[in-house]
Amino acid sequence: MSQNFAALVALVAGAQTPEVRAPELQSTPSASSLAAPLRLECDTGPIDSGAYRAHSGPLYADLDGDGKRELLVGNFKGYFQRYDNIGEAGAPKLVSKGLLQAGGQDAFLHNW
Repeated sequence: MSQNFAALVALVAGAQTPEVRAPELQSTPSASSLAAPLRLECDTGPIDSGAYRAHSGPLYADLDGDGKRELLVGNFKGYFQRYDNIGEAGAPKLVSKGLLQAGGQDAFLHNW
């Protein structure tokens, strides 16, 4: 499932980065080459940025250096929801940690 998860994040993000690689998406994908969609969930239920006007921009990368990838989801309002991985590297289990903090405040990136 972790390959499907990485492929989903890469597809939604619209870019390949060193942290997120989906080799099966390097060329133009056909409907038959994509895995079935899956609903990402964390400890509180489905991951949904609707409260922040959606337009999610995910990043799936090892943010804390523990060898497991965490999920960071940017949104239209300029905030970033953080999900820590308390599972294994090959079997992620995401836990919502609220908005990303910087200097004791919610991290914000003005996008207007």
